[in-house]
This record gives sequence, C-alpha cells and structure tokens, in this order.
Amino acid sequence: MKKHKNTFNYEKIIDLHGYTLEEAVHELDNIVYSGRYSNILIIHGIGSGVLKYGIRQYLKEISTIKDVIFGEDVNIPGGSGITIIYL
Repeated sequence: MKKHKNTFNYEKIIDLHGYTLEEAVHELDNIVYSGRYSNILIIHGIGSGVLKYGIRQYLKEISTIKDVIFGEDVNIPGGSGITIIYL
C-alpha cells in the first residue's frame, strides 16, 4: 500500500450515513465510475459495522482503485468511520 500525505483535502467527500448497503454501493458506483475524481473520502460511520465492512469488502472488487486507506490506520478525524480511496 502506498503512503499518502494526508492534507485533509479531497476531491469528493461522500457521507453514506443512513444508507442501506445496497444504496451505498449504488452511490459509490456512480461516483467512482464517473471518472471525475482521483481521491474520495467515504464517510460510512461505525455503527453496527454493516456499512463499514460491506463497503470495504465491495471496494476490493473495483479494479480502478489504486489504493485504499482505512481511517483507523492514519491520524485523521473520523477514525474507523471513514475510508479513503485513490483512483
């Protein structure tokens, strides 16, 4: 995994609180495959873990993602409730 300097400046921030996993995946598809962004901050929250783990599992299936950073692995506000992707 590459190390990215975290500037807290993302091209796109998406907040998926309140979405079902199916809705969240659909929304992510629209954004990821739009070709408009090279980095995206995904706010999925912690909650019961359904979104967090479901989204992270789904991201493994997207071949255009170059890197995934979990919030708990870097010193960033939101901690394990966020995931950052680089396209």
